[in-house]
Amino acid sequence: MHKKEIKAIVKKQLKREYPNWKRLTKNEKKEIATKVLEEVEKGYDFSKEIETPKHELLGIEQQTLNDEIMSIEEMERLIGNHKKSKLIRFDRKRTAIPYQRR
Repeated sequence: MHKKEIKAIVKKQLKREYPNWKRLTKNEKKEIATKVLEEVEKGYDFSKEIETPKHELLGIEQQTLNDEIMSIEEMERLIGNHKKSKLIRFDRKRTAIPYQRR
């Protein structure tokens, strides 16, 4: 998690110090990013607790909860209904059709 926290710190620093990031060339971005990463890694204390919230570290701070997403229990019930289906048998062993001679 320390690597993710370092990455979050670098992102914040780049956003703050380089507002015209999109206008820079690829090589300029690479040089700046490596310099900032080296500076942050030098000053970072790996023995301290992680202070950045988990949703920022995982990159899900902009995601919203959706009511259409099934819960685990609903998903389990759906799979159980499919396995119990009488039309299509999902639980039987699939074998190749044997060649029949006439």
